[in-house]
Amino acid sequence: GSLDIGLGGKTYQGTILFSDIIGFTRLSESMSPSEVVRLMNEYFDRMVPCIERDGGSVDKFIGDAIMAFWGIPFDRGDAVGGAVRAAINMQNALVGLNSQLVAEGRPVVRTGIGINTGAVVAGNIGVGTRMEYTLLGDAVNTASRIEHAAVRGQVLISGATRALLGDQANVVAMPPLKAKNKAEPLEVYCLRALVVAGQESVISLPVRIGDHEAAIVRRLSDGSFIILHPQDCDIC
Repeated sequence: GSLDIGLGGKTYQGTILFSDIIGFTRLSESMSPSEVVRLMNEYFDRMVPCIERDGGSVDKFIGDAIMAFWGIPFDRGDAVGGAVRAAINMQNALVGLNSQLVAEGRPVVRTGIGINTGAVVAGNIGVGTRMEYTLLGDAVNTASRIEHAAVRGQVLISGATRALLGDQANVVAMPPLKAKNKAEPLEVYCLRALVVAGQESVISLPVRIGDHEAAIVRRLSDGSFIILHPQDCDIC
């Protein structure tokens, strides 16, 4: 009851996330249409709860891509933190999905994620008979450009997002990103961990143990780590 459902928009400060499956076109070529639909539904079923649990809203599905946002139209005070926590949890949730896919002899899924924070126009766009609530603006385009540069398992964040995270984030500085239609290179960081409580951190760090792929997903307050790995993998 607090939203105007008419056409039009307002300016907000928000955080935008784009997620995309790496090599989806090639992957889908080897599958039947029904297999693609099944895989995408399983994938979205894992990803969307990660977004919603941390206060995000899914703007739309764009084929295999997801666009989501935080802090719009209501800012609850932790839009940036919610977005990056969701991104880390999305990559970690994918570890579980891929484990299931491998067990069923199906191809695995790899994703790249891009996040940016900035001013956007948000509102109902379209015509009287067909409209949707969405975001427009340079901050949205920048988030999309950053996501396009992400490789599998990566969460890339902009300099604006990094600045708002402060000491919460553990990142790796990436080379300046020369993005399409941008006059200046973008400041980009690879997010690997986020402090969530005291000395505890959520982590998204792919690792290889022998022939097995695994992931470090959490650092506990006692300094120990939680690793997701295949059941038959001896981490020692």
